[in-house]
Amino acid sequence: MMRRGDIYSHREDPKFVVRVGEVKDGVVSFASEGGGRVHEAPAEKFGADFEVETPDARAKRLTYEKGAVTLESWGYDYQLPAWLNGSYWNGWLMPAFEKQDLLDALAKNMLYGAFFHEEGDAFIVLESGGEEMPSFDPVVLLPRILAEAGETDLHEVDVDGVTLEATIYRGRDIFRTDGTQVRVYDLGSGYYTWESATPVADPGSSPTP
Repeated sequence: MMRRGDIYSHREDPKFVVRVGEVKDGVVSFASEGGGRVHEAPAEKFGADFEVETPDARAKRLTYEKGAVTLESWGYDYQLPAWLNGSYWNGWLMPAFEKQDLLDALAKNMLYGAFFHEEGDAFIVLESGGEEMPSFDPVVLLPRILAEAGETDLHEVDVDGVTLEATIYRGRDIFRTDGTQVRVYDLGSGYYTWESATPVADPGSSPTP
């Protein structure tokens, strides 16, 4: 029995995954699992084109693989190594990054407003809502943000009369198939319009979710 929220994959393209929105009067409304335009199809045709995703198939699809991402604002000239697992947000990739790759991008001024706090094991992205970014000492401001934010990932902080919006991306572990851990940070995941770039060389073992 098809229900709202069920996940289906295309029979000929298993990477094309959709979420059922509504089933009414023999018509199925659905959209990409990561969001986007809503489509409709007769239930019979939908059933012919799609099949329900099994737990095993989902686990396999969401296995991390090493690749690379880019942004339109970079002119697609810069590629940032990333771990990808088939998760999407509004049709955009939701990558996870290793610390050194993000630090390299920061050193090249590719991630404006992003800072790393070593003791807090977190990357923090600051936005000023269109106002000029005030001067501040990251050594002082970043610990303050983490202390005030507690366990939340979003926090507003006033700096010289300017309200800064801080988004916190804390480190987490994903696991390779051999059981070893990879520490990653989901910087911009679910917010930035990350797109796939040419995969980096030497992908190594793929961590599992």
